[in-house]
Amino acid sequence: MRSRRGRPRGASTQTLSRAETDDGAAPYTGARQFRVRFTVERVVDAHDIRDALQQAQALGASEIEAITRE
Repeated sequence: MRSRRGRPRGASTQTLSRAETDDGAAPYTGARQFRVRFTVERVVDAHDIRDALQQAQALGASEIEAITRE
């Protein structure tokens, strides 16, 4: 839950010494960028390949790596 000041309640305001943060990363400057890459496998019942692709798209698939017929 956020307080009225915008910081989550109980959020730490502790700062770390240089020795505790010396991992080769740039020093903390505020906002960070992250790239997250993951793969999810989902089985669908489809009449044909087009139906399978449409279902995958409807589920939010942005890239399809493989399709197998079982």
